[in-house]
Amino acid sequence: MTRTHSESGFSLIELIVAMGVLLAVSSIVTTATSQRLIKPQALLPFRIARDHATELFRTWIRKLWFAPDALKKMIEQVAFAAAMDESRPILTGVLAKFSGDKLVFAAADGFRLSVRAAPLLTPLSKPIEVIIPARALAELGRVSGEQKDPISILFPPQRSQVLFHLSNVELVSQLIDGKFPDYSAIVPKRYETRAVMDTAPLLKACRAASVFARENSNIARVTIAPGSELAPGHVTVQATSAETGDNAGELDASVEGAQVEIAFNVKFMIEVLSVAGTSQIALETTSPSSPGMIRPIGDDAFTHVIMPMHIGGR
Repeated sequence: MTRTHSESGFSLIELIVAMGVLLAVSSIVTTATSQRLIKPQALLPFRIARDHATELFRTWIRKLWFAPDALKKMIEQVAFAAAMDESRPILTGVLAKFSGDKLVFAAADGFRLSVRAAPLLTPLSKPIEVIIPARALAELGRVSGEQKDPISILFPPQRSQVLFHLSNVELVSQLIDGKFPDYSAIVPKRYETRAVMDTAPLLKACRAASVFARENSNIARVTIAPGSELAPGHVTVQATSAETGDNAGELDASVEGAQVEIAFNVKFMIEVLSVAGTSQIALETTSPSSPGMIRPIGDDAFTHVIMPMHIGGR
């Protein structure tokens, strides 16, 4: 919600946020950024004019500083994996763990998990763990595109809200109450097969396969085959359509381990490859029924886990 400045002082929204009221009202409001009707309980962030922000949030504590490019990259690589279904509110948010000199973002929707770590500019003596709505972070990523100065993150004493301070705007969001699932249990600790390949050709093969996979729950078969003395290893991405036929894209890869065929949601593959941020990625797996791990080569701070899909006849 964008505040309209008036000479009479603070707007009603500013006063409500400053008092820590949860905006638990039954009316519908329209956001200026999306022009969509949403309920206030949906935890969409408020944007507040900068001229009154200091006065409004002077009692807020735990001010943290973060490099804008690093924060934007974290949002891009994590927020997309949050759930869209609000039947499980916890999963519509992004877990933010502030500890020491590091911030970790994690999001999961039951089918995939994204985790990203980055350094804090201001180390913490006491850890903070909160759940921020993914839509609030997406809005932050959108409005911080031209930001050059560090972004400050503030929490009130009750930790029911979070404030992001940018050069020309303040973004406030309600936090999601509850405990985020322990995602470390689903992160594979080992692999039997690992393929390292160029990101762009794999993304291209997945996009081509997605056209054929639409009629089949977005299922694409990924075959990882080791090489020989005469030929390199390769990865094949294949999808089938009852109407248009089959599509298969093959690319060279450095393969370690045995051959394996595993099925993934190709839409999910496209989304993570689009934000990988490196020229090469590694795809690791242990079996056709085990999660796959996608790691950007040269960037150990980002990890993505994607659950396999059932292949008919198996």
